[in-house]
Amino acid sequence: MSSELCSGVRLRLLEFLIHSAHELQVRPIVKYSAFSLFADRFCHSLSKHSNDMENWLLHPMRESNLQLFALVSIWISSKMHDSHPLSVKCLKSLGDKMIKEQHFTTRDFLEAEVVLMQVLDFEIGTSNIAFIFLEELFIQFKGIATVGKLVNFEACMDIMDLLYEKDQTSALYNSPKYLAASILACCFICYHSSKTEMGISCSSLGEAVYVDMSDCARVSGGGGANADVVEIDAIFVQKRLKKCCRKLSLEESSDMITDSRM
Repeated sequence: MSSELCSGVRLRLLEFLIHSAHELQVRPIVKYSAFSLFADRFCHSLSKHSNDMENWLLHPMRESNLQLFALVSIWISSKMHDSHPLSVKCLKSLGDKMIKEQHFTTRDFLEAEVVLMQVLDFEIGTSNIAFIFLEELFIQFKGIATVGKLVNFEACMDIMDLLYEKDQTSALYNSPKYLAASILACCFICYHSSKTEMGISCSSLGEAVYVDMSDCARVSGGGGANADVVEIDAIFVQKRLKKCCRKLSLEESSDMITDSRM
């Protein structure tokens, strides 16, 4: 499949993945690990590897085939994170209901699992995804800042879903740590916006906050590979969020971003 076609159906595929995760009632870590495997890595690796692999699931690359790979991504993620992972029977049942253009057998699911891992060069680790860093930062932030009590984790996940749906995670994925920090900061500012008449766009705000944080870290870390020298923790988020609030003239919110231990 061409990268242009993959890009054209990306939104529908991500909506399909979100809906499938909801239908299967998987945990957030399973859902976002599947996002990482499918959206951040598999779709972007297709142009490099699909021409080297002779498999009917890749040639021709139909949208229904990609829907199969989305379900397989959830399946692999469930195997990694659940003590009782989803069964192939469960995935096939959902596929029969949701994939309209083509019928896939249990054997097709097993074959798609192997093909997906081959496209990813069997690098399926998910310890470095934004969701894990977001969880860690959320817990830290609630412990050090008064404003942490106003941040809702469900809202953070909604913002992450929105960024995926808007295809902005790839552009912002220089580092999953910066992406997680941006989502956390964005969640608070959007909360404040909902209480006022500002009406800030979460997706555009997320990008603005991300740029501010990553630029700060890049300058402090010397740029390039040294950018990760800066520790992306709750203190870092606290300082950058305070600056962003001042830029947006949210003085009341800026005053709330204080160290709760002081």
